[in-house]
Amino acid sequence: MDRQQAEALASIELKKNETKKIQEAEIAEKAKVINGQVQAQVSIALQKEKIANETQAMKREEEDAKVQLKTQEEEAKNDLKRAEETHKGEHNAALEASANTTAVDLDARIAKYKAIEAEWHGKAAVAGSKAVAAKRDEEDQKIMLQKANEEIKDQINAESGLKTAIRGQEEAKKQQDKQVTEATRNLEWMMRNESQQLATAQQVAAAKMRQEQELETAEKMNTTSAEMSQKQEDKGSLEVRAKEAEQNVKTASSESSVNAAKAIHEEIIKKQQEEQATKETAQQLQSSQTAQSQQSAEQYAQLLAESQAKMGNGNVNLTNASASQIALAELTHRLLRQPSSTFVPQSASISTAVGPSNVSQMMGVGQSNNTMLTGAQPANQTQQMSVGAGMRNITAQMHLPFAY
Repeated sequence: MDRQQAEALASIELKKNETKKIQEAEIAEKAKVINGQVQAQVSIALQKEKIANETQAMKREEEDAKVQLKTQEEEAKNDLKRAEETHKGEHNAALEASANTTAVDLDARIAKYKAIEAEWHGKAAVAGSKAVAAKRDEEDQKIMLQKANEEIKDQINAESGLKTAIRGQEEAKKQQDKQVTEATRNLEWMMRNESQQLATAQQVAAAKMRQEQELETAEKMNTTSAEMSQKQEDKGSLEVRAKEAEQNVKTASSESSVNAAKAIHEEIIKKQQEEQATKETAQQLQSSQTAQSQQSAEQYAQLLAESQAKMGNGNVNLTNASASQIALAELTHRLLRQPSSTFVPQSASISTAVGPSNVSQMMGVGQSNNTMLTGAQPANQTQQMSVGAGMRNITAQMHLPFAY
């Protein structure tokens, strides 16, 4: 145990020595660094002092140079002043001598120059007036030139506007021709389509007319039936009264009872005559209704034949159409476009049954089987119409090619 402790203590001591050596080495290194820094600071201070001394020496030299320069400038100014005074004296003496020797020539020259000056003044006045006139002419020419340029510009603008207007008119004419062509095509197509719709409209109108006539006849027949019923009741009442009167005559043959029985008998005869007239009226109404139904069927057949004749084979051409034909087409177009109970958007059925006549019509007119002015017309359109009236049955089928 002591041995282990001794080894441990020795190991600890060894580590302490190593740590101490490391610390001493670090301290020595730090001391070296500090010494280097101190030496650098001392060197910097010496350099600063040297620079300051050199700067002061340069300032002194600069001041000395300035003083010398100033002295040299003053000396130069004095030399220049003395030279100018010397030159001025020499020049004045020369001028005085020249003036004394050339005074006569100078007077002559002055006179000559004055004459020349007067001449030049005259010429200058003439030249001035000419210059004014020339300037005025120049301004007039500038104004005329400006007006000419403006007229040329106006003419160019007018020509350009005229060309633009001509192009606009040509373009408008092309557009108008195009619209006329398109409108003609649309109207031709519309005529083809509306010719078929015209037949349908005529059929509907005929059916509606028949329906109104039959309803009116039915009302009359109902009224007649009610009158007959009332008269039957009145007749029954009269018969009862007649029997009572007859019984009264048998039991009491007084003159008043006989007269009352005669009056009742006459009233019964009158009622029988009225009943017979009412029956005849009902028979006439029934016959009239049958005749009207027959006539309506014949009118429908005639309208259908006229429509088919107008439509032909479906190829309607308005190029050589008369004004009345075009007006008829436009009127038909407007009538077919007006809202009416006759035209149902998808489909409609009209059925009437009054008396012995029976009229039935099925229609398919609307957006489901009509395309108008869209530029994409169907290749064909088929519509079937059937009307039965009494013993007549008319069926027409139309097949119209719409392609062109």
